[in-house]
Parts: sequence; structure tokens; C-alpha cells
Amino acid sequence: MKIAIIDDEPNLIMLAGYAISEYAEKNNITIDIDEFSNGEEFLNSFKANMYSIVFMDVYMPKLNGVDTAAKLREL
Repeated sequence: MKIAIIDDEPNLIMLAGYAISEYAEKNNITIDIDEFSNGEEFLNSFKANMYSIVFMDVYMPKLNGVDTAAKLREL
């Protein structure tokens, strides 16, 4: 399972990644996590059907989570 975490706060990315990894390990789920510091960075590397789950902060500079999600749906 491929997962994206998008947040402008590195500490929150680290905490989310840790929680997701712990869950995956306890449930024997193989995961691969990609981390992005803003919506623009995420969309620039996005390909259709690339991620099973995307965790995204709503409040980010450049391109906030709501606008990023709208563009993601367009793609």
C-alpha cells in the first residue's frame, strides 16, 4: 500500500508516519510512505492510481489542503 503524507510541519509528518507504520506493522500490512511539505510538491509528482491513501493538512502555505484536494479530484 502506498501512502502520501502532506504537511508543512516536519514534526507532524514524522508523527503521522510513525503512527501509520505502527498500525501497518501490527496488522501485517506492507506500506510505502511518501512525504511532501506542500500541496504543490505533491501534485507535481502525482500520477493516477499512485496512492491508496493520502493524509493532508488543510492549512498549508502555497497551496492549502482544500485546494490541493480539489486539484487532485480533477486529475
